[in-house]
Amino acid sequence: MWDKKLESHARNLLRKHIKDCQIWNADSSSSKYCSTTLYSPKLITGVDAVAYWVKMKENYDYEANTCIKGHPRSCVPYLYIVWNTTTSLGCARVECHNNKGTLVRCSYEPRSNILVDRPYPNTIH
Repeated sequence: MWDKKLESHARNLLRKHIKDCQIWNADSSSSKYCSTTLYSPKLITGVDAVAYWVKMKENYDYEANTCIKGHPRSCVPYLYIVWNTTTSLGCARVECHNNKGTLVRCSYEPRSNILVDRPYPNTIH
């Protein structure tokens, strides 16, 4: 379900980085939400960002419950999208100043313990 609170949370974080488009050091580990953020040097839509994250499915090994490239960033954004306990979602997009690109962020609730539990098999197809 779309959640305005999560949309606002995502937008507020993006606004802090709209001048420089540098969000890589933003601390999301202390947040009570799971979040994914995508930077692109060109203008992209939220649909483009989600398609990019869904493509990360190829980096997830369901049987081993790991990201196959050995780094969580290679599949975790995909898992947030398909996680079986996710009930709410909110996303935002900003165009960075000085034509430096686009940031898209989605926040999910409740926070999941991915790579410990697994998504339901029928959600990963």
